[in-house]
Order: sequence, then C-alpha cells, then structure tokens
Amino acid sequence: MKTSIRKIGNSQGVLIPKPFLAQVGMKIGDIVSISRLKTTELLFEN
Repeated sequence: MKTSIRKIGNSQGVLIPKPFLAQVGMKIGDIVSISRLKTTELLFEN
C-alpha cells in the first residue's frame, strides 16, 4: 500500500485507509511502533 505524508495542523501525518486497518486488525487509538527498514521504508507494529 502506498500513501503520502500530509500536513495535519502544525504536524505531519500518514493517513491509513480504514479497510487496511480492518484487514490488519488495528483501530483508532491503537498504539503503534514505527521503525525504519530502509531509507524510504517504514515498519508499523502494534
């Protein structure tokens, strides 16, 4: 899945589509850990 970094107020964020969250068993409010795999690849874990 590809998405873009967007401006959210004075910060930046990544929007994750609701169907994708449901597919991986995540929901609003879940705590996630973000790791960098390569220069342009991120790993999200909950």
